[in-house]
Amino acid sequence: MLRFAVAFLSFTAAAFAQSSSSSGALECRIVDSHGAAIPAAKVEIQQKATGSSRKAVVDAQGNFRFAGLPVGEYSLRIEQEGFNPVSIEAVQVSLGQTVVQRVAMTLAAVTEKLEVHEQADSLQTTANTANVALGGERIEEAPAANRNFLNFVLTAPGVATSPRANTGRSSAGMRNVGNDSGFVFLGMRGRNNSISIDGVDNRDETTGGNRVAVGLEMLQEFRVSGTSVSTEFGGAAGGLVNMVTHTGQNLWHGDFTFFHQNERMNGRNPEDDTETKARFRRYQPGVSVGGPIRRDRTFFFTAFEHSTESTQDFSAAPEFLPVLLRGLYDTGEADTTYALKTTHKMVTGGTLSARYAFSRGRVDKDVQSVDNFTDLSARGSSRIIDHSLVGGYASSITPTVLRIFRRISA
Repeated sequence: MLRFAVAFLSFTAAAFAQSSSSSGALECRIVDSHGAAIPAAKVEIQQKATGSSRKAVVDAQGNFRFAGLPVGEYSLRIEQEGFNPVSIEAVQVSLGQTVVQRVAMTLAAVTEKLEVHEQADSLQTTANTANVALGGERIEEAPAANRNFLNFVLTAPGVATSPRANTGRSSAGMRNVGNDSGFVFLGMRGRNNSISIDGVDNRDETTGGNRVAVGLEMLQEFRVSGTSVSTEFGGAAGGLVNMVTHTGQNLWHGDFTFFHQNERMNGRNPEDDTETKARFRRYQPGVSVGGPIRRDRTFFFTAFEHSTESTQDFSAAPEFLPVLLRGLYDTGEADTTYALKTTHKMVTGGTLSARYAFSRGRVDKDVQSVDNFTDLSARGSSRIIDHSLVGGYASSITPTVLRIFRRISA
């Protein structure tokens, strides 16, 4: 089975905080020691990883907002004539969230300098939907049966595996009799969910399943939202799975991983009506690297992962049908994922980005029937290849109004 489609899409978005599908936001209120608003204060926020910064001026009510901030850690500096400057060095912006902060400035007559190097207790993040977010070390260190990021979707409340799905065993292949996304939100159909990467729809237009697969090393953060979401998210009656990929930074970073599973370290499946332990051997090497092409301007991040699996599955055909064979039979799989993302900060303040992703899944002699009513004759093989190329441009007209262009080839 070979799946390849080409599509092009262009759109422009200029709105207040309407880009939270691939970014976050920061809101802040500036007050004096008596709680009165301090208008016209100058605010600058800087992303630590890339050095990019944005500036704003506090309004008459003492409020300001930065929308469309890329996911990551920021430093915040606030200045106003007659007051001591305030620096906050640990502002973590997450996907689809708005960071809310209240800052009190002291008079310059009082010699005082406020610097916060750890995330303040008063710094709270409020998501615009009921959801669960995972990112960074939480993804890398969390136990998982394989390197499929969709396994982490099940950590969200109200999410369950769709009937007859075996998606958890494959990152790029198809092991799902229901032929859908592999998970359901609050009982909704598995084909009703939305899956997006970097703000771009990544669903199969027919089944609602995931298209191009992205390895965990390439994934920076993802958010799982339930069926009750804000109006900016549309196109799905079920839940939302929203992901952003890594962007290079000024510091070089790389990883090499190797995972191995063997039946000698596994217990025998009690559902297998055999005294022999089924063979299960999986090898998963991976590598990722990212850094600057031009410091403070151009960055890249790339990741490659491969998985080879050689296993045996049990055929649970009924004993009263002698023509069907019971016992263990051989099956296997090979998955490959690769992604490359480049980002360029323009002198005019805009950001250009391009991401290419490729995945290939090959499943041999897999079970293609429902429940445990299987037989050697019910097996099937599949070949799936996906390519995705996304280019984008983003700039801020004002701190709260954004301009976004995206060009997609999938």
